[in-house]
Amino acid sequence: MVTWKKSAIFIVVLILLLAICAVITGAVIFWVSQPHPAVLSSPQPALPTLKSGPVSQSPTPVNPAVPTPTRIILATALQPTPGRLTATLTPPPMPQNTPGNGATPTAYPTNTLNPSTPSPSPAPTLTPSIWKACENARESRLHEGMKASVSTDPPLPNRVRTSAGLNSTYLGLIEPGEEVDILDGPICSDNMVWWKVDNRKGLIGWTSEGDLNSYWLVPVWK
Repeated sequence: MVTWKKSAIFIVVLILLLAICAVITGAVIFWVSQPHPAVLSSPQPALPTLKSGPVSQSPTPVNPAVPTPTRIILATALQPTPGRLTATLTPPPMPQNTPGNGATPTAYPTNTLNPSTPSPSPAPTLTPSIWKACENARESRLHEGMKASVSTDPPLPNRVRTSAGLNSTYLGLIEPGEEVDILDGPICSDNMVWWKVDNRKGLIGWTSEGDLNSYWLVPVWK
């Protein structure tokens, strides 16, 4: 009898425990499945305002969302969020100038310096310097170390003498247009300017540059 009573009491206690667990489980399931005011009244995050105008290539930064409890996440996942917009910014494709796609490369002007051919400069015109070599003679146009030639206007030769002066010994003639080197001078004699010259042919002596009316020996510019 004692054993049977203990068995009956154990079975009753076990049935009561199972009933209590079933009631608690049903209550939890019912509570979770029902919407709660805390979830429905939670403020929705502000959405960015889409403005008209050129679209920026970089999206507007959004403030990081505040972490919510797991219970609210489950309830929110069951409720659709009205009015939420998602904007996707896609940059326009850049044109590629590759052969075969119909794109024509754009030609840009370049600054090319064309080397100019220098034009030859005209040869300077040399004017013989005129200076007073002798008091009673015509101005001279020659200097020691220069080159000279016998004038062709009139075409007359110049006499070459051993020293300056009409009374000096005659050595030879310099023909019209013939060039000479002026070695020394000037010396004033007989109202004329005399120069020591070399015709490069062995004739070396003194000859007159001219008289008061004309030049017999003219400078050569080379």
